[in-house]
Amino acid sequence: MYYILNVNAGIAPIEPDIAARTRRWLNISAVVEFLFYTILILFKLSMLFFFKRLGTSVDRFNYLWWPILLAPLITYFVSIGTVDYKCLFNSLEFITAFCNSPSVGKINHD
Repeated sequence: MYYILNVNAGIAPIEPDIAARTRRWLNISAVVEFLFYTILILFKLSMLFFFKRLGTSVDRFNYLWWPILLAPLITYFVSIGTVDYKCLFNSLEFITAFCNSPSVGKINHD
């Protein structure tokens, strides 16, 4: 990652294996992003189930269980769904041309 960032900043010289290193970095960053969201939701769910089991004798709070459970699940699926996969798993030519353009991160208000 640091080598690719240094090359993009003009600090490091371009070596012949830059394409392979870039592809490996993109694959690893996609896996790390997916694992981050998955571990985060698993931690949230474990805390929710812990407190649900802890409060089994409190009947009047049971109606809050489903909305509280659905909120993190919906957030997880939205987070996984909004990842720009075409800028992680596509060809390096496409990523260089399309994903580095200024219009990629902007919201279209037309």
